[in-house]
Amino acid sequence: PPSGGTPKVIALASVNPPQRPSLTRMLEVTLRRRSYFVNGMVARDAITFNGTNTSVDSWNSDPDGDPATAPVDYSAAVRRDQGTVASTSVANTAMLVNQADIWGYVYTGGASPQVGVNGSIRGASTPADVQIDSSRVATDFVAELPLAQAPDDGTFITSVGSVLGTAGTATRWRTQSIALNGNQKLTIQGDVTLVLTAASGTSALSVTGNAQILIAAGASLTLYAEGDVKIAGNGIGNANIQPLTFLLWGTNTKPGGQDIQIAGNGALRAAVYAPNASVKINGNGDVMGSIVANDITLVGNAAFHYDEALATYGNNTPFGITKWRELDTAEGRSAYAHLFSGW
Repeated sequence: PPSGGTPKVIALASVNPPQRPSLTRMLEVTLRRRSYFVNGMVARDAITFNGTNTSVDSWNSDPDGDPATAPVDYSAAVRRDQGTVASTSVANTAMLVNQADIWGYVYTGGASPQVGVNGSIRGASTPADVQIDSSRVATDFVAELPLAQAPDDGTFITSVGSVLGTAGTATRWRTQSIALNGNQKLTIQGDVTLVLTAASGTSALSVTGNAQILIAAGASLTLYAEGDVKIAGNGIGNANIQPLTFLLWGTNTKPGGQDIQIAGNGALRAAVYAPNASVKINGNGDVMGSIVANDITLVGNAAFHYDEALATYGNNTPFGITKWRELDTAEGRSAYAHLFSGW
């Protein structure tokens, strides 16, 4: 199967029952890998906006779908109204929009979102005098949030130095945990996969003080953790435009069994998939990417920007059918006839 969002076209033949042996039908089915990041934020339980000026919107860092062209950074000029936030919960507290401004859609599993007097759910076509656009609210949202699983290989290291990885090279590493403090800095070079083996209930990653993890330009970091993750200090410095260059996979198997805390006033570019984690974002900067968790809380005045390009990201995810058609003419079947020769 192809990687990423590239579709795969296959031909299927079905032979009719014995009483009609002369008739064969052929179908063309187009498959595409599903993405874990088809929405801006998704929670199994609640999403809570506690800031007074929190906002959600979207943009597309790869509008032409061509990775060879330069990605597009977020700005007001490319801002879009697809910043969808969703919860599968049926509880009344499933979606506490409060004073946040959602430039997109809000979905829940059953209850209406709670919106404060200064909050809003709107889009580009919403009339100026409408605070909550009912066409952008739905209460029948369902989603499967399968567990993330860390790879079981990689070079074991007892600790990390100031640099991890090699520019232009894909490397995979394993260590129990990482704790950076003071003025420590860890620079990621190349395509790095890092598995933190700390158990549930313990700290897997801690970045505090003035410490920082820096993802160099052209590099990427894919991080797996079962234990807790705390990113404060100068946090994650990502020198790349696209959030998919920092993927954080939470592998905890117990709902609410993992805490992921992200704080700071700078820009965070990341895609977080941690279906059993409690994710808390505290800060006044820009958060760009997508978050999937057990529950999500935003504190402060962070502006969340969903990258629509993540909707086509699908490495190692299941395929889904995007379209199909019956090949009911000889001309249409001829392209695949050789595949069934001798059947």
